[in-house]
Amino acid sequence: MNSPSHRLFSALFRYPLLILGLLTVVVIFLVLQIPRLTLDASADSLVLEGDKALEVYREMSKRYESESSLVITYSPSENLFSTPALQNLAALRNDLLELPGVSSVNTILDVPLLYSPPVTLNNLAEGVRFLEDPNTDRTLVRKEFQNSPIYRSLLTSTDERTTVLQVNLQRDEQFFTLLDARDQLRTKQRNRGLNSEELVSLNQAEEAFSKYSKVASARERTLVTDVRSV
Repeated sequence: MNSPSHRLFSALFRYPLLILGLLTVVVIFLVLQIPRLTLDASADSLVLEGDKALEVYREMSKRYESESSLVITYSPSENLFSTPALQNLAALRNDLLELPGVSSVNTILDVPLLYSPPVTLNNLAEGVRFLEDPNTDRTLVRKEFQNSPIYRSLLTSTDERTTVLQVNLQRDEQFFTLLDARDQLRTKQRNRGLNSEELVSLNQAEEAFSKYSKVASARERTLVTDVRSV
C-alpha cells in the first residue's frame, strides 16, 4: 500500500480535474509544435556517419557530376507502340522539359536504336535511328527493347504495356560545394582531430549545409508537385 505506484495512482484519483487539465495543456502544446517538425530523409540520416559506400558514391558523383532524376511510369490505354500513344508520350516529355529544374528527359523515343535494323560500326558515323523517325520499323523496335542486352527490362515492361520516363534534374552545384566542405572537415575530425579554429569552421559548415538543405528540399518538393501536375 505504501509503494510509489500506489501513491501515484492515489494522487491521480484524488485530483482528476487537475491531472486532466495538465494533460490537456501538454497535448495542446505538442499539437502547436507539429508545424515545426521536420523529417530528414537524406542520405545523412539513413546511414552511419563515415559510411564507406556513401563516401564512394559521393566521390563518383563529384568526379562525373552526375544528376539526380525522377522516374515516371507511363501506361497508355492503347498499344504502347501505336501512333497515339507515342504522340502522347512525346507531348508528356516536352511538357516536362519546360519545368524549371529539369535538364533532360529520356524516353523510348530518345534512345538510339542499334538493332532496328542492326547497325554496324561503319554505319554509326552516318547516324542512328530513333523511334520517332518516320521510317523506323516499330516491330523491330519492340524486339530490340525486349531482347537487347542494353535495353532489356529497362525501358519497357515484359508485357509491353508500360514504359518509363527518366526526368533528369539540373545539378545543384551549391549543394555539393557545401556538402564537400562539411564532409572534408568531418573526415579530418575522425582521422586526426580538429583544433579549436577548425571546430568552429566545422560548426559553421554544418549549419550552412543544414540551412541550404532545407531550401533545396523545398525546391525539390515544388518540382515533384509540378511533375505530378503535368
